[in-house]
Amino acid sequence: PLGNAVLSVMTPGRYRETFGLDRVAPRGRLDLAAIAFQCPDIARLRTQLSRQDVLFAEQAGSIIVPPAAGQGADFVFEESSP
Repeated sequence: PLGNAVLSVMTPGRYRETFGLDRVAPRGRLDLAAIAFQCPDIARLRTQLSRQDVLFAEQAGSIIVPPAAGQGADFVFEESSP
């Protein structure tokens, strides 16, 4: 825990199991692979992303937006509990 955030460190294998994505850190170093956000209404987010033609995937109830050019980290949206 980091105040208002949580830092998770995963192996590439665990990342693949959790998000269904392959990730290899450059030269074996740590890599910022994803930033996860809590979302109050995942269905509404899905609709908005589709309307804006944003590429995304779904895995285990989460929406994953791949990095745009020059970014490097996946954006993971998880539905928050009320």
